Amino acid sequence: MSKIQLRPYQKTMIREITECFARGIKRPCVVAPCGSGKTVMAAWFAEHSKGNVLFLVHRRELLEQTERMFDEFEISREKVQVASVFKLARNPELIREPLIVICDEHHHSTAKTWDRVLSLFPDAYVIGLTATPCRMDGNGLGSVSDTLIQGITVRELIDQGYLANYDLYAPQIGLDWAGIDVRYGDYVQSEVEARIDKPAIYGDVIKHYRQFADGKQAIVYCASLAHSQATADAFNGAGIPAKHIDGNTPKSERQQAIEEFRRGEIQALCNMDLISEGLDVPGCECCILLRPTKSLALYIQQSMRCMRPAPGKRAVILDFVGNAYRHGLPDEDREWSLDGRYKTRAYHEGGEMRVRQCPKCYYTHRVKAVCPKCGFVYPKTERELKEEKEAELRKVEEIQKKQKRMEVGMAKTYGDLLSIARERGYKDSWAYVMAKKKGLILK
Repeated sequence: MSKIQLRPYQKTMIREITECFARGIKRPCVVAPCGSGKTVMAAWFAEHSKGNVLFLVHRRELLEQTERMFDEFEISREKVQVASVFKLARNPELIREPLIVICDEHHHSTAKTWDRVLSLFPDAYVIGLTATPCRMDGNGLGSVSDTLIQGITVRELIDQGYLANYDLYAPQIGLDWAGIDVRYGDYVQSEVEARIDKPAIYGDVIKHYRQFADGKQAIVYCASLAHSQATADAFNGAGIPAKHIDGNTPKSERQQAIEEFRRGEIQALCNMDLISEGLDVPGCECCILLRPTKSLALYIQQSMRCMRPAPGKRAVILDFVGNAYRHGLPDEDREWSLDGRYKTRAYHEGGEMRVRQCPKCYYTHRVKAVCPKCGFVYPKTERELKEEKEAELRKVEEIQKKQKRMEVGMAKTYGDLLSIARERGYKDSWAYVMAKKKGLILK
């Protein structure tokens, strides 16, 4: 008996994938949020496939995490090959020819390394799994996928208990991002680091962490490797156990730091882009964003890392760099496409900001008249005042129209209608026409 227990929405997505295969569509891009169990669905395909399955990852931690999960499901390694795309690109002779290729974090699949592997098996079925079907530069995945399957939403996962709900705060710490250059679709990190690497900034970050997330385990996303190390030092200096890890950290040290974090021995784990995708750290209760980004994909991957569910858990996202204003809240209902475009009302709607920050408690939320956290009543914007005035004018006009209709309806004679016409400045012919309609004139 299979050890894989699928959730209802996972069954639906698997059915949609198999229906695509039956129709001859061989490369679906499967979109499901962080924490929705995409690897579980991959395990189901590995278990039920009639041929070899190749599961491609791009990071060592993801490889080891996936292998552990497949082992828990007792899926034979003779049937599924979990491998680093970089290793196979260098050593293609290691590949067992697959019937199905599953690409983890599929938004990377347009890179040359991935193409080098995928092009070896043009007849294979290719399932691309991702929470964000756009590259970091904003382009789409139409060159590597031929259809898009969009599953459950973040808000639905929260409402069904599969993700923890969250509070997002965006405290002001005196940072200004105007004038920073953009390169390869994102801010130049050296320029970001120069603005954020200041003693006062570190002090404000720790102060607000203690205010909004004191005692919660936090993953801290930094602007550079040096900034990440300096942030860890600042946390340690404030008596908050912290460590920095990056891609150059020896494997054993990285594993040790992550395990210490999982055991609760480290309170803040600082990094630069290392723990953005796929890595499962259920104990994380808080994400601290210290790197501004123009990439929606990166923002979603980072901000949602703290939303793995646990009894009584409510995650906290501390956005010190305004990413929520650039991209909306993590649970916005986005309609994706293979060309990289998406539809959402999160950021602007008719020129109006759709994310609002409370000036009293820093809580950041969808636009409402009152802060849902502290009850602060927002002063009306010029647009809101204009809309109220226009609505009032429309109301007055409707009342006047109704009164005029009632006045005509109450008229008993042609003379009454003639008086109404002259009071309103109408021609006498209007009174004659209305009198005929009301049956007051027979000829």
